[in-house]
Amino acid sequence: MDLEKKKNEKKELNAKNDVIFKELFSKKGNEDLLIDLLSNILGEKITKIDITKDVSLNRDVYGEKYGILDIGAEIDGKKYVDIEMQVAEDHYLLERLEYYASKRISHDLESGHGYNELREVIEIALVDYIMFPDLKTAMHKSLRVLNEDRNYELKSLHKEIIVEMPKMSSERKWYK
Repeated sequence: MDLEKKKNEKKELNAKNDVIFKELFSKKGNEDLLIDLLSNILGEKITKIDITKDVSLNRDVYGEKYGILDIGAEIDGKKYVDIEMQVAEDHYLLERLEYYASKRISHDLESGHGYNELREVIEIALVDYIMFPDLKTAMHKSLRVLNEDRNYELKSLHKEIIVEMPKMSSERKWYK
């Protein structure tokens, strides 16, 4: 291909690209985009959001695994949401999300604070591949555990939501 032709080609921006995804949803002034995305995924009204791009997970001891999240956000001062865009298939994604959530929870309290002050952590993974081929729905949420003889939910500070983007109908695709 000659150089002139290559210069004139239009390159499409793709929101699934890590850099573009982070810029689009975590850029100052674009908070409404992330609020809208999270409100739709979580099914709740969000009034305030504090966004952190490239969230580094602290290492507590030498040699401990290190992690960098795509976007972290605090919602209404009550809960944390970590959002991961995953284009390449990752067979250990669920374990990685569990690890990220445990790191976030373990660093939530300062000395002198009570356990009742721990905040909920929600891990959201937007995946561009099929993780659960036997399931028809595009969004998968972690299970709720109920006591079998009472209608009492055993609370967990950690929730996972997986969105399989290829299963979304074409009119709902925001990432094209």
